[in-house]
Amino acid sequence: MKKIISLALMCAVVLSLAACGKAHTEELQIVPDPRAAELSQEGSGHYADIVNEDGAVVGTQYYSTPQEVEITAQYSEDSITVQVTLKPIDKVPFSEMSALKIETCEIIDESGAVSVLENTAEAAEVTNGTAEVKIALPEPDGLKDGNYILKIDSILSEKKGDQPLAIFGSWSIALTK
Repeated sequence: MKKIISLALMCAVVLSLAACGKAHTEELQIVPDPRAAELSQEGSGHYADIVNEDGAVVGTQYYSTPQEVEITAQYSEDSITVQVTLKPIDKVPFSEMSALKIETCEIIDESGAVSVLENTAEAAEVTNGTAEVKIALPEPDGLKDGNYILKIDSILSEKKGDQPLAIFGSWSIALTK
């Protein structure tokens, strides 16, 4: 009932703005699952619809809990290998994932300097709930000696013939070279 009222209110606002002659741009809004708090207490994440300003659902994303996705990483000379472990692999959305990708991540050095890496990893196949994603490092010599933190806020699940599903969380992994 609340969703219908919210949708009706959103449509009324959009229509009134259009009637006033105000230009509107395509804005997307995240509408969380109303059972999000309940699901998080149970140890499972929740879905959220991505809706445009007209109230149409244009996508879906998933917010995971720490119990569902475990991430570890190891540094090598030209890349960082990130191992993503999905738990439980017999439940949706994890049972439907065929490949994972990390689109954006941050590497924070000891001084606090942040390097943002975008689109540096190719999708890796998920086998038995685990995928090893290689993140290419931009510098030819890799990282300088020291301690780093790899910060990942989302992973992208790919499934053949389906729209990618963004899985949000907050993962920080210590790295040393």
